[in-house]
Amino acid sequence: MRLAVFGGAFDPFHAGHLAVIRELLARRLCDRVLVVPAGRSPLKPPAQASADDRLAMVRLGAAGLAEVEIWDGELARPGPSWTVDTLETLAALHPRDELRLVLGADAWRDLGAWHRPERVRELALPVVLARDGRAPDPRDLPPGAVVLSGFAVPGASRDIRAKLHAGQPPEDLLPPAIAAYVRERRLYGCGKDDPCR
Repeated sequence: MRLAVFGGAFDPFHAGHLAVIRELLARRLCDRVLVVPAGRSPLKPPAQASADDRLAMVRLGAAGLAEVEIWDGELARPGPSWTVDTLETLAALHPRDELRLVLGADAWRDLGAWHRPERVRELALPVVLARDGRAPDPRDLPPGAVVLSGFAVPGASRDIRAKLHAGQPPEDLLPPAIAAYVRERRLYGCGKDDPCR
């Protein structure tokens, strides 16, 4: 089975994340998608929402998608969440599966700065998403890797958080169940009566 590992802070999980999942499945680039909420990223600022809230939003967003599983192993791990550690754990848990690592073109360009990047490349084939209209040259990728061309991720978590902090509705970028959760939990400066629909 081809298992796409789709990790991220998911701070919050939004319609763009769902679009990536649907695109991976529609293009038959994997048989299942494993969504992995990040623990503490060593290369990014800390998430604004708690691990519990981010996991809850991922569960709400992925509800009803039969080909999607959620793995919360990074959230339970102390210290930084290195992708290589996650992939080694998942390879042991899924020894018969082919792992595919879903990442943005920006992350692919920065892969050399990651912890043990050569091992990351050994453990999983990359599936690279275009970011800001820029995709890597397929010739720069290892054999079997995929560039998800003709698809741009709609929305970004940082933009959604900025809108919520400013009291602006994030349009259709938050699924209704997640928007309701954000309001109820008063995440990202959004209160129960604020327009975060």
